[in-house]
Order: sequence, then C-alpha cells, then structure tokens
Amino acid sequence: MNESEAVTRKNRIDLKLKSSLLNWIIIRNDKVKDTSKLNRHAVEEYQTQTGPADYALFVDGKLLGIIEAKKIAVGAENVLEQAKRYSRGVPNTVGVWRDYKVPFLYSTNGELIFHLDVRRKENYSYEILDFHSPQAMLDRFNRNTQAAEAWFEKRPVFEIKFAAISN
Repeated sequence: MNESEAVTRKNRIDLKLKSSLLNWIIIRNDKVKDTSKLNRHAVEEYQTQTGPADYALFVDGKLLGIIEAKKIAVGAENVLEQAKRYSRGVPNTVGVWRDYKVPFLYSTNGELIFHLDVRRKENYSYEILDFHSPQAMLDRFNRNTQAAEAWFEKRPVFEIKFAAISN
C-alpha cells in the first residue's frame, strides 16, 4: 500500500478513535485553549519538547495516552520508542514513572495497534485489537494493583488456589 501517513490517520486511525465503542473526540492542537477542560479528547499534533505527538489522549483533563501513528506500510511495534520520547517531553501531567510523564503509550499503522503501560518497569508492549475507551483508560489509571500484588506475595500458592475455588 502506498497510502501516506496523513491518509492512514484520517481513514483508519481517526475512524477507530471516533467509533461508537470508543467515542473519542478528535480536535486539532491549535483549537485547544485549556487542556484541563478536555474529556474524551484525542488532540492531534500535540506539542511536546521533543516534537509533536500524533495524538494526545485526555480524559477528565488528564493526559493519559499518546499515540504514535505511521502509514500502513510501516510496522507499528517498533515506533513505540517515538511515543516514549514524546512521553518524556510533555509538561508535568498526572505523574512521573522513571522519566515518563504519560502512562499509556500506543503505536499504530491503522491496522496493528501496540500498547505499553510505562508505570511499571517490568511491563512490556503487546498488540491489542483496539484503542482503549476514555472510561477504560481512566479505570486502568485509577486501579490500585499494588494492594492485589501485595496480597499475592504474602500468601502461599495453596491459599491462593483455595481462594480462587471458593469465590
């Protein structure tokens, strides 16, 4: 396919983001006056200190995600590094995890989508079928997995297995 990145973004990525399942509102960066008022917004060409991110995902005024887009002929997995660079170059947002300031990163060529949650160093990227909805992204951000992990670490395997059977 000789489709340009701009065509891939408009004909593939924008359609996925605006789908009735996800319901993201796409807005150009130059139309944004106050990011704290953004909810369910995918901001195109969001300016960072390291260049413009293709899309910045805001939920309840929080910058929770960055999408790096490439044309369909380019592999999607290897461009997560670019999304990482943009995550490092945004103004202070909802937290800092090592040197990343945006927790959820995505890369896509309009067909394949890869995702990385940078909040834990041990996390790795993996392919997903679709982008997260604004509510799913907010739920993931607010979920406290540390308490659950601590519970598992303190229990022997037989107790965990018994707890799973009894529930």
